[in-house]
Amino acid sequence: MGRLELYRCRNWLCRYSATVSGGSDMGMSSVSSTYACKKCGKLQDICHSTDEDETEEETPPMHCKKCGSHNLVKWSKGDACPKCGRKMKIVPGHTIRWD
Repeated sequence: MGRLELYRCRNWLCRYSATVSGGSDMGMSSVSSTYACKKCGKLQDICHSTDEDETEEETPPMHCKKCGSHNLVKWSKGDACPKCGRKMKIVPGHTIRWD
């Protein structure tokens, strides 16, 4: 079962937030990873497989759901805010389980 958490930037001027897995995650029938768009800064989970045996290299090119850019980088819990570069924190009590 996968898990989504609310991440919020600690910089009070930025306060960017996103509900994402915070890295690689797996549900009952899909595998996803969290990516940050280098163009617009959006954090997003992208499903890259519906088969546990498939690898990310076998999937089609990914694009940002907001701006369409293909300039995405993996993002994980503990990485910097994609908007301002400061620390992000998990907001307690905002966890969603998915499968």
